[in-house]
Amino acid sequence: MPIAVCDFAPAFQVAASLHLRPHSEARRLLTGRRAAAAASHASSDSRRPVLQSALRMVDEGGFLIMPNKHSGTSPPESFERSLHGLESSYDAGSLRFHDLLEGLNERLDAMTLLEFERNGHVAIKSLLDKSQTELLQKNVESAFHRHKFDAYIQKLRLLGEDAEDEELKQAAACVRSEEEAKALLDEWSEENDCPIPFLQVFNPHRGSTEEARALSQVVLSPLLGHIAADLLGVRGVRLYQSAVFHKAPGNGETSWHADLATAPFDSNDMVTCWVALTHVTRPAHSPLEFASGSHRDLALPYWYTKEGMENPGGDPREYDVESHLPLQPGDSTWHHGWVYHSAPPNESDQVRVALALSFVAQDAHLLPRKRCRRRPEMEDMESYSEWIEEVKPGAPAAHPLLPVTFSRPPAASRAEDEGDGSTESSIS
Repeated sequence: MPIAVCDFAPAFQVAASLHLRPHSEARRLLTGRRAAAAASHASSDSRRPVLQSALRMVDEGGFLIMPNKHSGTSPPESFERSLHGLESSYDAGSLRFHDLLEGLNERLDAMTLLEFERNGHVAIKSLLDKSQTELLQKNVESAFHRHKFDAYIQKLRLLGEDAEDEELKQAAACVRSEEEAKALLDEWSEENDCPIPFLQVFNPHRGSTEEARALSQVVLSPLLGHIAADLLGVRGVRLYQSAVFHKAPGNGETSWHADLATAPFDSNDMVTCWVALTHVTRPAHSPLEFASGSHRDLALPYWYTKEGMENPGGDPREYDVESHLPLQPGDSTWHHGWVYHSAPPNESDQVRVALALSFVAQDAHLLPRKRCRRRPEMEDMESYSEWIEEVKPGAPAAHPLLPVTFSRPPAASRAEDEGDGSTESSIS
């Protein structure tokens, strides 16, 4: 897949600030720049052959990568890089787009897409290389400890809501330190004879901290969005949320659930990328387990209560329950928003850490307030409470906190662009 890169940005900014521009838009951008160069009488400008080469690559089926208007980058005189030429410009902290792009066709071949369509989940091993994984581990760990107190409070509030425990909710509102929060969670778990639950941090990529900026390079990558869009078969995707899952030794199971049941979208198009950041090589490490094919089971969420869906692998459905063991740090699994999945307790002696990225279709709408059979479950409320009151119920889920990370042009626009009578493919 040929790539034309114009107005080259610093390596650490690339993932956060670039967008893939497919054919129709890329051609308009390039021809517009050609016209601007001609208007300035820059007949000997070194950009002209670069633009000519880039336009030819686009016409051959490639993509144009351009910094967006907020990137703050200033283009140097020579601003073309080939796909392989990008390698030297990326430092160890960057998500190397060429690695993902070169392997995209192999990772998302017809059999992989068919597996996702049939089962609702696939594994993409070695999504990140060793240096990328190590940097991600470092920043995820830093973000988790920065937000650990908030994670405790969120867990206590959720337990109080689920158990209708007013005393716990009131106690959680009075907690002022991480130590107090941990003690309260441990005490409640012991009194209710249940394992201590794992902790979850929502959206660590947001904010201005060093680790947030580093994480945004990964989670906003248009190439991860590309994978998500291809798996879902949609034109483009928005990043709904990122989440760190921190499951300490002895922490309990993740109960059976479907992600779309906790999200506020009127859509069937959602996929979650779950990146292992520790070794998950055996059941004791608490791998995700999937009820294969359950994403196509309309009767399950329609007829059954939450308690009635606790064991999709049992009678009468008897779904095959599968995981993708073994997973090494940097490996990933991708699962559909309606596929039922869970994870066993962490019975190992190591913390199990994962970063999950959830994408929804670019044109997804919010659920309306009226005429709904039920409301979303409470688990994700901590994530979407930041923006949901600013989007009208039933309206498109367009908000700055739900950025489009990958988008193809509409089919009509592509046809119009390719049929405009223009045959010029060089800059004269």
